[in-house]
Amino acid sequence: MAKKKFNIWEGIYETFEDAPRVGSGFSGHTWSSRSLAKMTAIIKLAKEKRVIPEFVVYRENLLPILIALISKKKKLKIVDFGGNLGQEYLSILESTNLRPEKIKYTVVEGARVCAIGTKLFKGKKGIEFRTILPQANAGADVIHIGSTLQYIENWKKLFKEFANLKPSYILFTDLQAGQNPTFVTSQNYYDSKIPVWYFNVSDIVREFKKLGFELVHKSTFRGSFLGKEQDRPMHNLPKKYRLKNACNLLFKKYER
Repeated sequence: MAKKKFNIWEGIYETFEDAPRVGSGFSGHTWSSRSLAKMTAIIKLAKEKRVIPEFVVYRENLLPILIALISKKKKLKIVDFGGNLGQEYLSILESTNLRPEKIKYTVVEGARVCAIGTKLFKGKKGIEFRTILPQANAGADVIHIGSTLQYIENWKKLFKEFANLKPSYILFTDLQAGQNPTFVTSQNYYDSKIPVWYFNVSDIVREFKKLGFELVHKSTFRGSFLGKEQDRPMHNLPKKYRLKNACNLLFKKYER
């Protein structure tokens, strides 16, 4: 008997409410334990103090490069929305000449991840974990959101909350966006089904233009699926909804 082919994404829906939702998804033990194992290995590599840090891989993230280019004398405030256990914080410290006291790094994550991250970085004043965004008056120089926007039901509201922090830059990495229409599908993750967005890039750009930000960089993000780097396996979906690769987008606040 032929084995049933596994599909990562299934169905086309208009809203999160329409898409199936089963299990704990990224709030469960599987995700947090895998994240902890990965971060533990990264911390071990960081302690080796190699001339070129092995764990800083730019296939995945442009944030350390951006921080190196805009670093200045005052303390930089960085908000990493969906930043998991703070991998990019270590990447910035190991790949730039910024000292820890010159960075205030805020990771916004779920409660389980925040608890693990706070324990991992106990005694480190440069990084904090929160379950909600900082208050608007706290401000931010850079907001980063990687591989996360697709899980936010009211993403337009989130963009407004980002803008309220008055950042100079907003960086998206591994953003599920292309020429396809904006739609919702159901992502299979172990025993869970999670509603996720796929975006039309123009919809993202249009919303940020309303908020006073312009697109200053765009590039392709090449992802790995089912254990290998490849195009997104979306052949089970209608052709107009398929996305070959995700993207990176950098927005800059309009200069008055």
